[in-house]
Amino acid sequence: MPEDATTTLRQMVTFALKALGAAGVPGASVAEEAVDMVAKRLDARRAEAALRQALNAAADRLRQEAYILADMASDPQTRQAWQWLAQALAPDQLPLRDLPSLLEAAHDALDAADATALVHAVQKQLPTPLPSEVRAQAARRYLELVWAYLWREPAWRNALQGLFTREIYEQLQNLSKAIERLPLVTAKAVLKAWEDQEARNAWEALKPAVVPARPVGSDFIFHELKAQYRLIPYRGREFFKLRDRLVAWAQSLAEDPEQRVGLAWLYGPGGAGKTRLLVETAAALQGQGWQVAFVPEPGDLTPEKWRTYARYWVSAPQPTLLVVDYAESRPEDALLALLNEAVTQAKDRTAPLALVLLTRPRPEETTLELILREWRTKGTEDLRSRLLQKRKMKRAPLPSLGNDERQDLFQAAVDAFRARLQVPDETPRVTYEEEALPRRPLALVLLAFLAAQGHRL
Repeated sequence: MPEDATTTLRQMVTFALKALGAAGVPGASVAEEAVDMVAKRLDARRAEAALRQALNAAADRLRQEAYILADMASDPQTRQAWQWLAQALAPDQLPLRDLPSLLEAAHDALDAADATALVHAVQKQLPTPLPSEVRAQAARRYLELVWAYLWREPAWRNALQGLFTREIYEQLQNLSKAIERLPLVTAKAVLKAWEDQEARNAWEALKPAVVPARPVGSDFIFHELKAQYRLIPYRGREFFKLRDRLVAWAQSLAEDPEQRVGLAWLYGPGGAGKTRLLVETAAALQGQGWQVAFVPEPGDLTPEKWRTYARYWVSAPQPTLLVVDYAESRPEDALLALLNEAVTQAKDRTAPLALVLLTRPRPEETTLELILREWRTKGTEDLRSRLLQKRKMKRAPLPSLGNDERQDLFQAAVDAFRARLQVPDETPRVTYEEEALPRRPLALVLLAFLAAQGHRL
């Protein structure tokens, strides 16, 4: 074997043995005779190929773990450090993947008596911005992973036979097997990262209760007719009173340390203004630091997803308002999952949680009334008495607009539509007598949409 090849092979063996010590497996001899013995048993090409492969596999695995540890980190600096490391270990980055460069960087460490010198040499190949504790943890884990992959290569494993005690041999076997599963700390990190992602998915599935208005001049979309856009000014004395009652009820939930969860139920015919009422309630609470949202509609989530996400929806640490629109059309088990999670977590909450059900039929006409009457909390307490009757805000029918209020809402809606649609001034304004206007707000608003553009029905 050429002298250069022999030198390189000896360097590789020394690197491997020192890496073993640096990885926390004591007792591995790096004496000259031990290095010579292993080098003689190795085929240079196979040994080099196997070591190169181990370096890349270790870098890949460390990169995966770095992303997981970034998700698990509680402080921004540590999170960013692990993210930097993961980016630095990308396949096109060389520091810990190129064997000649690594052996050259570790040249002095291979001659040192202390195996920790190799850890320091590897640390120097890591990104500069990394905090010292992250650099040290990453370097040791990298060397441990190199050995985990290297021990799986027959060329190296056979060459090392007889060099290690049975105890070290078993440690190496366990180290190699460990990469087939996640180490405990990594398993915990994966679980937390998975739960964090699931929590994000759950919150992203919620529908915003208030949507910012689109800028004047942008294309009009029919979604802007939805209550959440608040395109039309709010009107109606009784509606404002009920909104204020809802806001006061939600805020009162913070007063009872034993029961910070409340349930209200509003009902009324379609188009009567239930959704807009809760949008206005949400806007008022949002201005006071509340988290407000509508739960997804029946077709947006599978029942399984609904049940999974329910525990995240009711566990937010902030004051929270959740609105269940079209509650009468929800699958019974999905609705029960939400109520169950709300009651289960009620005693642990430090901030109020207000749940509001919106239905078209009166409660007595729906299966929801039966659900609330018969369902028991933890086998002892009636949910209906615990939540529904705990506060003054129990069940409420939706009010209606007076004749003068309908005319006021119609004119306000026409003005809002003309401004949003940039209707030319010469377009005639269509008006109606009070008695000719629809009684339900939604129908009235749709009529105003046509009238604003000069169309009469």
